[in-house]
Amino acid sequence: MALTTQCTSKVALCQARAKPLDVAYNVSKVIDGMKTAAMAGVDLLIFSGELYLSDYNPMSESEDSVTNPGPNVVANLKKFAEEKSGASFQKISAAAKENKIAVIYSYPELDRSSGTEKYYISAQLLSKDG
Repeated sequence: MALTTQCTSKVALCQARAKPLDVAYNVSKVIDGMKTAAMAGVDLLIFSGELYLSDYNPMSESEDSVTNPGPNVVANLKKFAEEKSGASFQKISAAAKENKIAVIYSYPELDRSSGTEKYYISAQLLSKDG
């Protein structure tokens, strides 16, 4: 006798306009989107856009900002970077748990785990349990 399991999930992509360099506003947009998506039965909400939480585009500073970042690029990434369990994570995690929805968003990450500060363009996946 064959045993089959069917698993279905509803996934949505959110292309909400973020405000450049306004993390608090952008976090509120993520949380509002999560509430709306959860009411529609969505299981996983994905926010498109690199560095969505800061809506900072390093390429706007310099054509060569990836291989040779100028001082404004580095300063802005450092200014808006958070550790993966930082303030934005805490708010979004609570909303994920409250609304029972998983979410993916991108943000500038500060990593101090090696004893030195390192910066990354990261994506965070939170389960519906936060």
